[in-house]
Order: sequence, then C-alpha cells, then structure tokens
Amino acid sequence: MATKAKNYRRFKNYLDKNGFDYKKDDAKKELRMVVPLSDNENSIIIQISCDDFFVEVNACFEHFADESVRKEVMEYLMRINYRLKNGCFVINLDDGEISLRSNLNCFERDSLSDDLIGLTIAGPRFMYNYYYKGLLDVMSDKKSPEEAVFEISVRDTESCSCGCDH
Repeated sequence: MATKAKNYRRFKNYLDKNGFDYKKDDAKKELRMVVPLSDNENSIIIQISCDDFFVEVNACFEHFADESVRKEVMEYLMRINYRLKNGCFVINLDDGEISLRSNLNCFERDSLSDDLIGLTIAGPRFMYNYYYKGLLDVMSDKKSPEEAVFEISVRDTESCSCGCDH
C-alpha cells in the first residue's frame, strides 16, 4: 500500500524534477504553490495534502467574492459544477474565498505516476483558466450567473469542430 510519506515524496520529487516553485510542510505532508493563469494577471494557490490512500487538492482563487455578490457567485459555481466530472468549485460564504477541490485515490501501490501527478497539478489551472472570466464577470456584477454560463456554452459550441450540436 502507498503511504502518506510515499505519496508526499512522489509529489515533491515531481515538483523538483519539473522546476516548480513551491513551499512544503513536511510535518503535515502538504505542498503549496502559486500558479499563474493564462492571462498572467490572475493566479491560483494550489495546496496538495497527502494522506495514506488519497491526495486532496485545493486550488484557491486569488480574488475573494464581495459579500454583496456571494449568492450570485454561489449560483455560478453551482451551475458550472454540473459540467464537471472531477472536483467541484465551492465558496466560503463567511469570507468569500473561492476554491476548486478534488481528490485523487491512491489505493494501489504504484498509482501515482508522473503523468497522473502532472494532470493533478494542471487540472486546477485548466479549470480556472476555463471558468474564471465568467467568475470575474459575476463577481463584478457585469453578468448574471445564467448569462456567464450561457457565454461558456456558446464558446464551447463555436470552438467544437466535431459537427455535433451541443
């Protein structure tokens, strides 16, 4: 069985080998890094916590939702969560922090390959790059949650080249 220390070492080795800048807490078996989004103006903080049989990934957006728009942001996040296959966006209604949470099960001895670790780190960045424009529009009260999600659907349809009718 994989152990807490082994999962943690595998993630650390991957980050070191690929030149990631990160902070570590060896006692808690946690890794933390700031990852820029594609616009190079926004970023997310990814925290990876390793346990005996799973790895928890929590990616927090650098912006907090103002109290006046938290319900709208919550609606937007609920709408996009319906589209997700792995993980979910959540908002802390007390302080407005927005995060994407996902878990990776590690029940098999060698389940943490470099490819899987890379996808575990790239996944939150991809998800925020994909959804953050709508999130910022809702947070700034420029669009309703419904309008922001509709815009994503239109973008998906326009960029799809498979000939289907989403």
